[in-house]
Formats: sequence, structure tokens, C-alpha cells
Amino acid sequence: MRTHTEKAIQRHLPRTEMSRAERRRLERDNSKSQKTYTLTQAQIDQMKKEVSMESTKKAFLMMMGFPLLTLRDKFGFGKARLNRFMSHMLDMYEAYEMDYVDLDDLNDTIMKETGVTLIKKREGKYSWKAIIV
Repeated sequence: MRTHTEKAIQRHLPRTEMSRAERRRLERDNSKSQKTYTLTQAQIDQMKKEVSMESTKKAFLMMMGFPLLTLRDKFGFGKARLNRFMSHMLDMYEAYEMDYVDLDDLNDTIMKETGVTLIKKREGKYSWKAIIV
């Protein structure tokens, strides 16, 4: 049995355990924030397709935008040369989409012809650095 002093001390110490009501309130709040959805496989596939298309758009814009701005700002390319460059880039992209060329082929060709490697494959990952060999 606890003494009167122990009870008084216990009342003034911060509680380390939650009461039953607090535990139930916490469970109720957690269950509200954890929503469950049921999706069909077709809906999941559609969501994947939409995310993939959005990622492709962003990557394509970067693939075209960065070089175009660099050629314009740093090398003085005008409208005609930028259009020719863009046309050739689109041709290369189509060849990639049709599986005529892959990234390793592209990197190997650039390496053989210029001595510059764009991608260095390490442990199954690509490192995007231009390295002059």
C-alpha cells in the first residue's frame, strides 16, 4: 500500500501512460487520417500511365530546353541553327523510341568518336558526368 506522501508525489509527477480515453481518442484520430481506397487494376494502370506521361514530358522538356538555351546563350545560335539542332534531336529521340539505338550505344559512339563519355555505369546506376578520356 502506498503512503500518503507517495500518493501526493505521484499526483504531481507528469504521467507517462495515457488513460483509456486518450488511447481511444488517439486510435480514432489515426483511423481518420488513414483512408483506404479500393482501385481496379485498370485504374492503377491508368494512374501509372498518367504519371509516366508527366515524367516523360518533363524529361523531354529538359532534354530539349537545356541544350537549346545553352546553344543560344553560350554559342550564339540563332533561330535557323536551333531549329536544325532541334530537328536532329527529335530524329535521335524517335530512333531511341523505336529501339534503333539505346543509351549504351549512344554513349559508346560518342566515346569512340570524341573521347567524351556522358554516362558512367557503376553498380547498375548511371552517373551523368561528361568525362574527357
